[in-house]
Amino acid sequence: MKPLPRALLAGGCAALLAACQTVPVEEEPAYVKATAVEARAVAVEGRVAVVERQAAALQELQRQLDLQSETLRRLRGEFEQLQQAAQQAGTEQHNLYTDLDRRLATLETKPPVALVNAGNVATVTDEMAYQAALARLRAKDYGGALAELERFPVEHPDSALRDNAAYWLGEVHYVERRFKEALQAFQEVVERFPDSRKRADALLKVGDCQVELRQWALARKSLKRVVSEFPDSPAAREARARLATFDGSGKVR
Repeated sequence: MKPLPRALLAGGCAALLAACQTVPVEEEPAYVKATAVEARAVAVEGRVAVVERQAAALQELQRQLDLQSETLRRLRGEFEQLQQAAQQAGTEQHNLYTDLDRRLATLETKPPVALVNAGNVATVTDEMAYQAALARLRAKDYGGALAELERFPVEHPDSALRDNAAYWLGEVHYVERRFKEALQAFQEVVERFPDSRKRADALLKVGDCQVELRQWALARKSLKRVVSEFPDSPAAREARARLATFDGSGKVR
């Protein structure tokens, strides 16, 4: 067999090469399909990432909302407690004023005492000063009464009304919720004036002040002293009632 001419052989190769290059690689169906699948996978991954970020943001938002809800519940609870405390304080304050009015009502109101003239100088007696302080108390002028009663022992150091003035000074402090100062005034009556008619009431108020100051053991001791030393007095009846409210730890229920 004769060999093919070179020209014919070259032409056949060229034709074969041309036939192979008629369909580009990127247009091959399998390549196109694989590329589309890969593109869709990338798009899905992108959407998944977006959804995951949105889900994380929603979770964080929910966490913040839960935290705010818990804070709101706590604040609402604290507000209700403050409201209750304010109402209780208002009731207690009203009771203090009522009790003071009751104690004042038991006093005999005396007519004004005339000024004593020493030459041309008008002298204010201890009785006048004492009645003036009580008049301010009855008028609920607690600031004025306080000033009068604090001045009384300085201006009338030898007065037989010193114990009464000290007692009412304690009452003014007590009704104004200055329990430490009230305690000092009532203790002065108990310790310095053993024969005072105000001693039983002052000792009862000592116990009341110690209750307010949360001095439970001292309060119990003071109230028991009232019952022991003045068993038939109105103060003893009140002391027994207060003692009945103490729980096992010594605190008032």
